Amino acid sequence: MFQKVSSILLLIFLTLTTTEIQAGKNVNSVFGVGYAVPGYAEKVSEMGARWVKIPSVCWGRIEPTPPQDGKHFYRWKHLDGLIKEYQNAGFHIQIVIKSACPWGTKGFASPPESWRRSYPPKKEHWDDYYQFVYNLVERYDGDGYRDMPGLRYPIRYYEIESEAQHHIFWAGTVGEYCQLLKTAYKAAKNAHPETKIILAGINFGSLFDDNPSPEDLMRKVGSLPKKYRREMSFIRETLAMVNYYDVVDYHYNRDYTGAYSAVKWLREEMKKYGCQKEIWAGDTASVPWITDVKYGDILKILMNPSHPHHRKVSKWFRAEQAKLSVKKIIVAVGLGIKKVILESIRDFPSNAYTGVHRESWFLAGFFNEDKTPRPVFYAYLQLVKKLENFQRVESLLRNGTYIYRVIFPDRKPMYIVWSEGKNRRIRLDIGCSHVKLEKVITSETGKPNVITMKVKEDKVALSIDSTPVFVECVDEKAVGEDERVNTLSDVKN
Repeated sequence: MFQKVSSILLLIFLTLTTTEIQAGKNVNSVFGVGYAVPGYAEKVSEMGARWVKIPSVCWGRIEPTPPQDGKHFYRWKHLDGLIKEYQNAGFHIQIVIKSACPWGTKGFASPPESWRRSYPPKKEHWDDYYQFVYNLVERYDGDGYRDMPGLRYPIRYYEIESEAQHHIFWAGTVGEYCQLLKTAYKAAKNAHPETKIILAGINFGSLFDDNPSPEDLMRKVGSLPKKYRREMSFIRETLAMVNYYDVVDYHYNRDYTGAYSAVKWLREEMKKYGCQKEIWAGDTASVPWITDVKYGDILKILMNPSHPHHRKVSKWFRAEQAKLSVKKIIVAVGLGIKKVILESIRDFPSNAYTGVHRESWFLAGFFNEDKTPRPVFYAYLQLVKKLENFQRVESLLRNGTYIYRVIFPDRKPMYIVWSEGKNRRIRLDIGCSHVKLEKVITSETGKPNVITMKVKEDKVALSIDSTPVFVECVDEKAVGEDERVNTLSDVKN
């Protein structure tokens, strides 16, 4: 009997140890996705993502009624189920906390914005908000005290609201948000000191899309309508709260070329206060930013399966989604961003929020309605495999051509190259005599187009376009006689 019990305990120990080892590996991964929805964890894990964002964990949903005689009544069932599903599939989790609460805050929005817009707590309920955050962190901190049953490993990262600079998401003042941030920070750190607080996601809109110089940026901000100047002031004032957050969340949903100056601006702002916090790229839009103002016809075609051009436009849209996702992740990692949360696991429902059909964001799902993968699924997995065990990504920009060098500890560098606007021809000093060229997958077949080739004098000549190409050194034995060419002209999607 003792031997049987000992064997069971040993098996449990080995299982938990393996889980923790894997969790330790995953926690440093740059690859994340959003938003977590039930029933998709296993499918999304096949993409290679290791982080997932759970949005809108609202105070009023977890605590739908006020405390009675000082006792709080929390409903954890739905959140527990979602966390278990994604942890069992190998994900680490980021949670977005929202103060939306019908009884506890100064206001509560009408549907469909009810849980999308947050208000500050009423004066008499600030301590109740503190208790909500404290108990939320306590339940998922993995310290063995009042933890969720079945918790696989701790949840450490909590974002306090999302895009609070926009009135549609935060109905209070910047001062009230700062008070909320302080309250949440203190509650979370008291629950577990290793908890990390993420500042409400920052969305600059199109401000940095043309990669402005500092002088041009000042002129642009000065000419903005009052509403947008107020939002920039809100961002600056909350960034100044450096003692009450650990991570800055840059919402990376417009042109990826704007990331260079946006990230630089964020770091310069933090430098004013003597710190450099980690930057994450949350809400990274995987699709081209198409709105009904400029590209209404395209949106109408995408939303209408019976349109004669629907198939053609959808094919283009999904190919662009695959290419753009790879570009955004590479650019972000090259800028030193620690996590990239790519959106979205599935398309948004048609009633998700007001004006949902006015922008392409709601069509950013990685899967079709029947859960079959779209091209972005395969492109993402392809990139995850290519970057396995990488040390850093270096940017070697050249005249509208994007060249990134990926450094590994145990093999020669890999290059990722593409161009925008027109096709270009480049030469890379690759440092080896044989290379493999592989374009990013842009079709639903999920199969990459690969060619291996011999090069002269350790240099490879490439004709490139807007589809990124991976360039890797390979052993001479991997090259066939019929594959010894020196351009990409035969590599087609």
